[in-house]
Amino acid sequence: MEVTAREFRARASEYVRRAVNGEAITVTRDGRPVAVLEPLDAPAEGVFREAPVAYVVEAGTTLTVGIRALKANLSAMLDRSTRGEEVIVTDRGIDVARMRPIHPQVGALPARLRKMMAAGDVHYRGPLRLAGLPPAVRVEPVDGKTLADIVTEMRD
Repeated sequence: MEVTAREFRARASEYVRRAVNGEAITVTRDGRPVAVLEPLDAPAEGVFREAPVAYVVEAGTTLTVGIRALKANLSAMLDRSTRGEEVIVTDRGIDVARMRPIHPQVGALPARLRKMMAAGDVHYRGPLRLAGLPPAVRVEPVDGKTLADIVTEMRD
């Protein structure tokens, strides 16, 4: 199921419940999918946290949030997900779902780049799409000079 960020914020509890029941919820922003909310692989038995009204717990690049905090800070959570971070959603202190980036390739990125993304220094906008680009143009040397030689001369 695909929902906009606005719809998700309005009915966050319902969508988390749907995810817990096995439905993958794709959250879109400006018409583009940015994150997927899905059930955790297995129920996290014995993983209980104190259940305040709303909370956010950070551990490395995995963030744990309650449903109310997810709803209140949805834009920030989607931004973090876009940068490749995973968000674990809890209900009354129990891990119930995971919000992950829409692009699974994020995990395959080099560790240094993932650190830069986590720090907010760079942003990952998904895989490079070359299909819409015009074909490459072959540049022949002029008067025995390559394009690099010509550009170097222009800079001097």
